[in-house]
Amino acid sequence: MATRKQLFEKAQKTGVEILEWRQDNCRIFQAWAPEGKTFKGSTCHSTQLGEILVGEKPNWKWMMNEIELVDCDEKDCDYCSPLEEE
Repeated sequence: MATRKQLFEKAQKTGVEILEWRQDNCRIFQAWAPEGKTFKGSTCHSTQLGEILVGEKPNWKWMMNEIELVDCDEKDCDYCSPLEEE
């Protein structure tokens, strides 16, 4: 059984940024990978971790699996190597 605390500790250790906010009757979780990394399951730099109705318990273990990281293998990736403004 995973907890919210474990999710955010893992995110902090790996450099993943997780935002949590409320909108209407939902808690929304969004994650962003650090530069040079993507999320293993989606190969994207950001991922939606869920929209949970207020009062329901999020699946923290699933979220922890979703923030597993791998190296970004996209050559000239705009996220990892943004163009410098002149």
